[in-house]
Amino acid sequence: MSSLSSFGQPKPSPFDIYGQLMTQFQNISTLNAFMQHTALQPQELMTITNMLSESVTQLGPLSEFFIKKTNDVNVSVSLCEKLQKMFNLHNELLSHIYKFSEITSDMAKNVVDVSARNLKEDVTIYIYFDMIHKYRVILLQIFDCIRRIGAYVAILKDKV
Repeated sequence: MSSLSSFGQPKPSPFDIYGQLMTQFQNISTLNAFMQHTALQPQELMTITNMLSESVTQLGPLSEFFIKKTNDVNVSVSLCEKLQKMFNLHNELLSHIYKFSEITSDMAKNVVDVSARNLKEDVTIYIYFDMIHKYRVILLQIFDCIRRIGAYVAILKDKV
């Protein structure tokens, strides 16, 4: 049952953030560095840093929402179990986002290391390829988490 706002419009679901996050992380995967396996440019790093900060900030209230709902005595056992599973996925997503946030320090460290050494171009290419590949894997884990959460959202959207 969807509740209405004071203006007669449907209230946005607290779970809408997951779809927005999917889009934002998909946009990261299309950055030149991820497509070409090269060093991230300063502007790309700032974009990623801002997006990660915003993501964690937006997910914070959902953590509180899950805690309140799973401790609410008026919530059925079945619904509570589903919310708890969803909360576990939510926490897994946060964990992947935190892991992904290490990209900024890893990139900075690699840029300093590469510039301090006189490395052959193929070695430099491999260093960035290896690093970007590591973060592409984390992006895939983020996508997978959001998709699994999406399955619970489809089940629970009218019950919460």
